[in-house]
Amino acid sequence: MKKGKRIFELLKEQAGLIMKLRNVYIPGWWLLPTTTHRRMKEIDTDMWASLMLEQRSSSLNQGR
Repeated sequence: MKKGKRIFELLKEQAGLIMKLRNVYIPGWWLLPTTTHRRMKEIDTDMWASLMLEQRSSSLNQGR
């Protein structure tokens, strides 16, 4: 339950960051290591790690 709540909190934060950046469009902007871009990458990595851990633990419980 806590993992699901954490994922939704991260998605909400990431949506806010995207809304903050949508006003500016510069080709290649996503490649610049700004504070916002780094935080978005951290959120993405954290979400995928949480999802993968959840899948692995459920697979182990099912005997796969």
